[in-house]
Amino acid sequence: RGLAFQVSEALGTVDRKEAEAQVRVLTDEDRKTLAGYRIRFGLNFIYVPDVLKADPVRLRALLWTVSTAPDSVPTLPPAGRVSFPTEEGAPAAYYRASGFHTVKGMAYRVDMIERFSAEVRRLLREGIKILPPANLSPLGIGAENAVTLLVALGYVSSVTEEGIAIAIKRKPKRHKAPKAKPKSSNKA
Repeated sequence: RGLAFQVSEALGTVDRKEAEAQVRVLTDEDRKTLAGYRIRFGLNFIYVPDVLKADPVRLRALLWTVSTAPDSVPTLPPAGRVSFPTEEGAPAAYYRASGFHTVKGMAYRVDMIERFSAEVRRLLREGIKILPPANLSPLGIGAENAVTLLVALGYVSSVTEEGIAIAIKRKPKRHKAPKAKPKSSNKA
């Protein structure tokens, strides 16, 4: 119930990292119940695909604006677009409430990020290290934006003469506790 409430309060899109503790304790039965409510679990986001269509996106943007910032109305996300430049000064929370994730001046619809991510993982499993340009067309972006998005998703990526080079997702750095200094036994 807590996770369903969190998705509902966030207007249908939650960053997976923010809900990871709740996701870890879900049983198979819990997952089936949430799937019945059309809640999807991606690697990066937990979201409801039905509210990512044009009309619900506009409604979500308006609801967030009315409840959070009624005096400053950002431009509504373009109908039917899966990526677009963000408006300067518009908060990332506005785009998230609308079903988009922002990365360096661009907003990407979360379900499309999940599809893109899945395709990158598939290519890497198959040993393919160059991202074909056809993989960018569903997002409507060019090579530079693709590299920025890949890096934001944790991949090592760069534009090369052959195309967009991708490498395995980086593992998060674990912070080690500093080594304890041995206590000197100066007994004088």
